[in-house]
Amino acid sequence: MEKLLEKKLKWFTQAPDLLIELYGQKAGLIWGKIRRYCLMKDGMCYASVKRMADELDMSEKTFRKYLKPLLANDYVRDLTPKVRYKPHIYIATDKIYEETEKWAKKTGRNENLHNDDFQEGIKELM
Repeated sequence: MEKLLEKKLKWFTQAPDLLIELYGQKAGLIWGKIRRYCLMKDGMCYASVKRMADELDMSEKTFRKYLKPLLANDYVRDLTPKVRYKPHIYIATDKIYEETEKWAKKTGRNENLHNDDFQEGIKELM
């Protein structure tokens, strides 16, 4: 079922609420864009900053600005930090899932999330 869901959401960019709250909407979208590219090939994002920034309708400078806290806090990892003048290889780490669960419990946001509702939503996608 997970593979089917990934296929149906192929062109869907996630923007985690936690990252939006911590760093702003642009950071959430950047994480989502990198995560989406990671789903395409071998778990890594090979897209250039220019390409991702263009797809998100922001400048490269803005993209890099909002990418910095994601890298600094290990939500995204740069596997090629010393590379210059070529695209870097990024991964979106699983830290977001662990941190979101903690954040949801701490803020009481998980009280409104019911597994039955989630399962119904999944059924509708299929």
